[in-house]
Amino acid sequence: MGQILVRNLDETALKRLRLRADERHIPLERLIRDAIHDLARPTQDELLAEADRLREAIGSVSGDSTELIRRDRDSR
Repeated sequence: MGQILVRNLDETALKRLRLRADERHIPLERLIRDAIHDLARPTQDELLAEADRLREAIGSVSGDSTELIRRDRDSR
């Protein structure tokens, strides 16, 4: 896992973040980590580009998978 150090945070912003963490009964570090995780999620454009890349890599698929899906579903 990586680490970052953020310097020169605005005191007002830091107080608000501490209050939000307290309201959620979680440590400030977790609140910040969750916020960074959310900000780092791929955008919709990135997800669509990855889907296009995968479709191109897989190529055309022929046939009807309905029977295979039903068989798999019924075996559970």
